[in-house]
Amino acid sequence: MIIFMNLKTFIRFTFLFSFILLFLAACDKEERKEYYNSGPLKSITTYRDSVIDGPYISYYENGKVWEKGQYKNDEKDGAWNTYRENGKIAEEVNYKSGQVDGEWKTWYEKGKLRSVKYYKENLEDGSWKEWFENGQQKTEVKYEAGVCDACFCKYKADYDKVCFEKEWYENGQLKEWRYKTENEEKCVVKIWYMNGQLKEVLDYKDGKIFTYKCWYVNGNLQEEIVSSKGFDDGKWRTCVEEYGSRKLLAESFSEEGFFKEWFENWKWKNIENIKKGWKNGATSIRNAIRKEWYDDGKLRRERYYKDGRDSLWKSWHENGRLQSECSYKLGKQDGKCQEWYENGKIRSVQYYKEGLEEGSWKEWYENGKLKNIESYKDGWKNGVWREWLENGRLQSECSYKLGKKTGKCREWYENGKIRSVKYYKDDFEDGFWKEWFENGKLKNIESYKEGNKNGVWKTWYENGQLKVEENYKAGLLDGVRKEWYENGKIWIKEYYKEGKLDGVYKEWYDNGRLSEKQEFKKGLFTGLWRSWYKNGIVATEINYNNCQEDCIEKRWLENGEFFREYHIPSSNVYSK
Repeated sequence: MIIFMNLKTFIRFTFLFSFILLFLAACDKEERKEYYNSGPLKSITTYRDSVIDGPYISYYENGKVWEKGQYKNDEKDGAWNTYRENGKIAEEVNYKSGQVDGEWKTWYEKGKLRSVKYYKENLEDGSWKEWFENGQQKTEVKYEAGVCDACFCKYKADYDKVCFEKEWYENGQLKEWRYKTENEEKCVVKIWYMNGQLKEVLDYKDGKIFTYKCWYVNGNLQEEIVSSKGFDDGKWRTCVEEYGSRKLLAESFSEEGFFKEWFENWKWKNIENIKKGWKNGATSIRNAIRKEWYDDGKLRRERYYKDGRDSLWKSWHENGRLQSECSYKLGKQDGKCQEWYENGKIRSVQYYKEGLEEGSWKEWYENGKLKNIESYKDGWKNGVWREWLENGRLQSECSYKLGKKTGKCREWYENGKIRSVKYYKDDFEDGFWKEWFENGKLKNIESYKEGNKNGVWKTWYENGQLKVEENYKAGLLDGVRKEWYENGKIWIKEYYKEGKLDGVYKEWYDNGRLSEKQEFKKGLFTGLWRSWYKNGIVATEINYNNCQEDCIEKRWLENGEFFREYHIPSSNVYSK
């Protein structure tokens, strides 16, 4: 009997002690509520010892749940759900200590599953799938530790992981398939048309294409690259589709081989001038002419080779007129390069020296009027550059010295009035810059020193009223800064010190009434902040000098009636 009573007493004591512990734990928790300006509840956040810990829920203004989840030590933890305004689920994400971990699901607006993704310690992991709204699978991608190198294997060929990506059309037909082998640094890509016809096949290795094929939708081959050293070497074929058949326009071999031209109905049209014979069993092209034609048989391009390198390039418009003619020396552009419009008028004249831009370059409009003049020296912009509008008026003029802007640069409007005057020193902005409106009135004045904003800057409205006045020192705002409305009334007045707000900030309505008054110290909040409605009634008030863990924001309605207080974070607050 004594043992029974002792056990009974012990159970009662244990129950009472547990209840006290739970009660004390509950006392440590605090729920903070936030409301919309219109009145409805916006969110409930649970805090423990000033740290977000426990349930969190937010609502739309119509009262329906927006987001729901759990915090643990200020970090998201467990399942978090996001809902649409109609109440249907939009997203479900799993967290662990603030990192995405586990399954992540999304849904379409009508409730159908859109995607399923997996994460492990905030990294993509496992099979990701996506569906069209009709339920047909759209994509499938496999990740491992955040890596899916099959998608961009030419850039990530250093990973030795099996990875694949699949994508489907809405009708269920496979669209793309990408795969990288496990032991070889190799990637294969296949792409299909919606009708199931193969469109492209690419074979990558070490970031280079070794095989590429492309087909038309009717199954005819369009392009083919076969290379032993990568994309920039080997054979290239170009095909065109014509009434369901194809004809080879050009075939070429790099380094060794010969040039061939196919004409209509698979007949040869071949012009070659090979002066040297065979080399290791193949034709060694050292001096030759290569020509290409339009579909109607007219000459399109002509290239001359000397000692295996480009010598002269010519091209023609489809109407038979010369389009361009450029000279080369040892494979580099050298001498004059000219272009003509389809009507036969000159388009441009350029000069090169050993592959670098040199001398005076000119370009004309199709009506024959000069468009621009550029000047180069050893590949650098050098001298005065000018550009004209099609009506013949000068549009811009700027000076360069060995690639750097120097001295005065000017721009003009189409009506001939000055648009801007700017100054440079060794490619850096320097001195006073001015810009005007098209009506001739001043638009802005800027001041620079060795590339940094320095001194007084002013901006005007088109009616002549001053818009902004500010001062810079070594590239940073410093001193008073003002803005005005177009009617001339003050809008903003603020103070800066070394690029940071420092002092009293004031803002006014266009009727002259004060809108906001704030204080800053070294860019941080301080003092009493107030805002007013346009009728002069106080709207909000925050005293940043009285902030503890949080700051208190008081709000009033436009009729002057007190509305409520809000707790806001005390970050960015200046402390002495």
